[in-house]
This record gives sequence, structure tokens and C-alpha cells, in this order.
Amino acid sequence: MLAPLPIFFWAWVLCITFWIESTTVHTVPTEVTQVSQIDFTGIHYMQGGQNDAQVIMNAPTASYSSENDEFIVDMPTLTWQKASDSQIISVSAIKGNFYAEQTASDLPSAFKSIILSGSATLSTDEVRIDSETMIFDNDTRFFIFPGSFTFYKDKSTSYPLNKMYFDPIAEKCNPISQLLKDNPNIMEILKKGGFNQP
Repeated sequence: MLAPLPIFFWAWVLCITFWIESTTVHTVPTEVTQVSQIDFTGIHYMQGGQNDAQVIMNAPTASYSSENDEFIVDMPTLTWQKASDSQIISVSAIKGNFYAEQTASDLPSAFKSIILSGSATLSTDEVRIDSETMIFDNDTRFFIFPGSFTFYKDKSTSYPLNKMYFDPIAEKCNPISQLLKDNPNIMEILKKGGFNQP
């Protein structure tokens, strides 16, 4: 009565062994690319300290793509304020590419720059600037216009200008070439913003 059990067991072991040996081996790729897309709502970013100035950015929605390492904010508004003299500069656009220094945990820490595109506008009490593309460099605290833009002084007189940056302290525009002499490392963000040297 017990004799068929060992025969059945060894027949089962033999079948499983044959099945394991005959099955094709599937190799796991050694380099797997993982891409993530993270969506955000109600973005509020504030940074202060340097030169008694504070930068605040707000946006209703934003998204981060790990594929191209881009943080895109929709309908951003940017406020630059120097507390000591209550000077406020307001900026808005349809889209912004936000760049920040990252900590060891990949969380953003220091705000580096933002490329604003699509009806980008800068305004103060006395000046308004309209452009298709505007770059705010938080290291220099300059607003850079890599292409053509319109400069309005005292809300009446307009000047069509090209490839300049706006100094918010002096409230005047200077050529980008002058900025590059003092800050050659700024060329990387200028290229991302569509700047081509003359």
C-alpha cells in the first residue's frame, strides 16, 4: 500500500527538475530607467536674507518631470521686495521653468533662477517691461531679457530694446554683454532661455 508513494514522489521530483532545466532564463535588465511625474497645487516659495531682499513665488499648479529634471510652474507670479526701502517689483508670466540648488535629499533649497515665458511682465511704480521671455537670476538679482522687449518709463514713454538686463536697484537696463563680463557662469541659464550671443 505504501510502495506507490515513493514512486510518485520521485516521479514528481524528476518532472519538476526537467521543467526547471528546460525553462528559458529571463534576464533582468541591469539598468532600468525610471521616470516620474509629480504634480503640485498651490505653490508658494519664499526666500530671503541676501542683501535685505525677499523673493516670493506663487503659482496655482506646477509639475516636476524626472526625465528632463524640469520643474514647470503654471501662471507664476514673482515678487521681489527690498525691506529697507519698501521697493516692490512684481512679475508675472504664463509659464516658468524653476531652477533651485538641491540638498542631499534632492529637496530644493536656494532659489537659483526662473525662466518666465509667455507674456512675461515686470512692473514697479515707475517702470513696466513686456517681453515674451524673461529670466530672473536670484544670484545677481537681475531680470534678464534674452530677446526683444518693450520698456515703459513713467507708464507713457515706450522703448523697444533687445538683449539687456534690468537692475532693480538702479532701475535701469544695461546690455547683457556687460553682465557676462562680470558673471560668465550665467551663460548656462541664458542659453536655456534662448539667448544667442550677437
